[in-house]
Order: sequence, then C-alpha cells, then structure tokens
Amino acid sequence: MEQTNTTAVTIEQERDTSDAAEAYFQPLGIKESFRRVAHVFRERWRHLLAVTAVPIFVWYAAAVGIRKGFGALSSSSFVTIKSLYLGNGTEISYGWETHRATLSRLGLAAEFVLFSFLFLLADAANIRTVADLYAGRDADVRKALRAVLSKLPSLLTVCAVWSAVLVLPLLLIVLCMAPESEKSVDGINVYYQPWLRLVLGLLYFIASSAFIMATYLSHSILIVEGGRAIPSLKDSFESFKNSWSHFGAVLALWFLTKIVITKFVMALNYWYYMHDRRVWAAWDLPGIPLHPVRVLWSASDDLWRIGRSWISPPFVVFLAAAGSVFRAVLYLDARVKRGGYTRDSLRDELGANDGEETADYKSMGNEGQQVV
Repeated sequence: MEQTNTTAVTIEQERDTSDAAEAYFQPLGIKESFRRVAHVFRERWRHLLAVTAVPIFVWYAAAVGIRKGFGALSSSSFVTIKSLYLGNGTEISYGWETHRATLSRLGLAAEFVLFSFLFLLADAANIRTVADLYAGRDADVRKALRAVLSKLPSLLTVCAVWSAVLVLPLLLIVLCMAPESEKSVDGINVYYQPWLRLVLGLLYFIASSAFIMATYLSHSILIVEGGRAIPSLKDSFESFKNSWSHFGAVLALWFLTKIVITKFVMALNYWYYMHDRRVWAAWDLPGIPLHPVRVLWSASDDLWRIGRSWISPPFVVFLAAAGSVFRAVLYLDARVKRGGYTRDSLRDELGANDGEETADYKSMGNEGQQVV
C-alpha cells in the first residue's frame, strides 16, 4: 500500500511538472509577453543582474577614458582663437573648439560600439539562463558561460556586422554635419545644424530601428540552435517577417518603458545634484543610448555629461538585463508559434540530460497559461 501511494504521488508530481511546462510553451500575446518577461526576471534576477553588472561597470570605466581622449583632442587640435569686443572698448580673446560637437558625437559612437562587444557575453549568458529556465533546468552561471564560449566566434561576427551596419552610416552623417556651426542662443554659443541633423537623423532612425528589430533574435538563435553568424541573422529576419506586428508592438512598448525609466533617472539626478550643488550633472542620463540615433539628436554640451553619476549605473544594469530576457522570451515564443516546439525540443537543443531534475517548473505555477 505504501509503495502504491508513493507511486501515485510521483505520478501526480510528474503530471504537475508536465502541465507547468506545457503552459510555458504556449504562444503569447503582447500583454502575456511582458508578463512572461516579468516572471522570468523574478525567477532569475540574481543571476541576470550579477552577469550583467560586470561588463556594465567595465564599460563605465572605459567610457571615462574615451571621453577624456576625445575631449583632449578637441581642446588641443581644433581650436580657433576669436576676439570679443566689449562695450567699453576692451577686446578679449578666447579659444573656440570648432569640432567639439563632432568629436563628442564620435566619442559617443565609440562608446556604443564598445558596449556592444563588452556586453556580448553577458547578453548571451543571460539568454542561455532564460532558456535553461524554460527547459526546467537549474540556473548555473558557469555552465551558461561555458556554453556561450563555445559559440563566441559566431557571436562576435554577428556583433561586428550589427555594429558596422548601425554605426558606419551614423559616422557618415556626423562627418557631413561637421563642423557644426556656431549659433548664439540666449547669449550662449552652441553648435547647431537643425535641418541636416533632423532629416538625416529621421531617415537613419527609421532604417536603423527596422534593422534592430529584424536582427533582434540573432543572439538567441545562436545560443539555442547553434549554427553560423550570417544564417542566424537571416533566420532572425525571417522570424521578424512572419510576426512583424507582434515584434514591433512589443519592442516599441519596451522602448517606451525604457524612456519612462530614463526620465525617472533624470529626475533623480536633477533632485540629488541640485541639492549637492553639482548642477552640471543635473541632466545626466543612464549612460548607454536607448537608440543609436541619440548620438545625432543630442545637444553637444549634453554629450559630455552622460553617465556621470552614481545614481545611473543600477538602472543601466537593470535595463540591460531585462533586454536580454526580452530577446530570449520573444525568440522562444516565435519558435512556439511555428508549431511543434516543446520542452523536450528545447532540452534536446540545449543538450540537457533526460535524467536532470525539472523542479524549477514547480515554481512556475500556471503562469502564462492564458494566451491570446
């Protein structure tokens, strides 16, 4: 009798695990996608944030050097001496940095590329962590990193292609704008190229946004399915083409969410530094551009202030980690919507042992069962 009861309990536990796993492999609507991301983040937030924080803080340290380097180049090589006549007949001379705005934009573009490469391993490891959760496996950062390292050449190739497509047109636009003209606004000299920046920036924003969305799943494809770099970009494009409205809606809402968080960080910086009399940091933003077009659409003076506060980095880490979860969730949802994709399929692709525990599914409950 005791053996029968034990067998019955085991069967019931397996049934509960199977039901929870099945619920996780159902197609998601827009609202369900955000709920799934929130759930996954709650389940793995320690691992996600820990992996993400390392490259972010390395990037912050490197960004300081980049800004100092471009600032020194601006003040040493591109200075024009100008004269200013005062009302009492006095003449004063001052140095005008003719290419300060151009060099600040080039510096920010360099930081954008640097971040893309520094965050590559963390992004891939986070995607693997989410995939392991879907597969019912325990979180193991070391195993995730080892799995990612085996695919590093392909990941680097994708990152190089992605960076080149986004940054090279950006650099051409910046060079077309150079040197940005001097204009007086309320007695303050600023660099200003309104029409060229607006028109070219708008075209770049549309084209780059489409490219970002079309290639959004390439890292996830390499981590889960393996393969080579260029085919992964093509597969990502096909997935986007088959479900562009869902992708566009989810990523647009996520982008707006990041803007709201950014504005909140700006308010915190303004409140804190105004009280600390460090007004120069009042308009500090989280640091990493939410979109590369920000390199063009920023005031030149603002470019030198990005990320200069201790308040911003925690928010940057959170946004970067959450972005990795979005990549993984959208990818797995795209696989599910094709049909026939199950937990067993995912475990086979990840090389999971059939004898591994799947206890993680017990914490999932019925989350994600209701879909549209």
